[in-house]
Amino acid sequence: MIFAHLTTQMAEIVMNATITEKAALIPGTSFTEAEDYCLIMFLDDVRKNKCRWPTEASTRAAHGVVSYWAAELVITRPGAQGTEILLAQYDGGIEEFKNCWHIPGGYNNPEDQGEPGSSVSCNGWGIKSIQPVVSRIAKRELGMDARVRNILDLFWWQRREEKWEAEKGQHPYGTPLSIYVQCELTGVFCPTGKIQFFPVMRLPSPIVIPHLQFIAEHLVLKEILKEKT
Repeated sequence: MIFAHLTTQMAEIVMNATITEKAALIPGTSFTEAEDYCLIMFLDDVRKNKCRWPTEASTRAAHGVVSYWAAELVITRPGAQGTEILLAQYDGGIEEFKNCWHIPGGYNNPEDQGEPGSSVSCNGWGIKSIQPVVSRIAKRELGMDARVRNILDLFWWQRREEKWEAEKGQHPYGTPLSIYVQCELTGVFCPTGKIQFFPVMRLPSPIVIPHLQFIAEHLVLKEILKEKT
């Protein structure tokens, strides 16, 4: 029902507006007053729907305009070949990342900051604690909870141009901010073919480029310096 009153309002505006009013642009923009009003009404519906967009296509379009943030769960352990990092093989809905290895992660969900159905703000940047976000992602991707230990780094993805260029750190459809969070698993991890630990000096391929860059800058460099001492 998200479009119910929006569609009615849009029809009324279009019917009542003259041809000149329909074509007239708001100064300094590429929107007419009717389009601007319809956009406001639609965004109000999205807000009331706890920022859930109607479809995957509309979600991607929104991400291309407004930046969201995601927690990337950096989980490491000592191994026989040095420091190891937990990676997962991507099997989600982003075609460009299919079968790539990545640091487990996911977007902030407004309901992470309150009980389902609560009146918590649906601001995509609203946050009381990053722990609920990390817990949800860990349970979904790893089958157990994880505790936050530290914030390690931030990475702002570049906006995609006409052609997607992974090597430039471009996101397929948005400009999210990745927050790299050092975490600790709360249980005994059992590896699978799609989620396992790898020595940072012997990583699988392909890996999502910004995640590979993070590992190189924060973990591989430490291993090299450790070997030299």
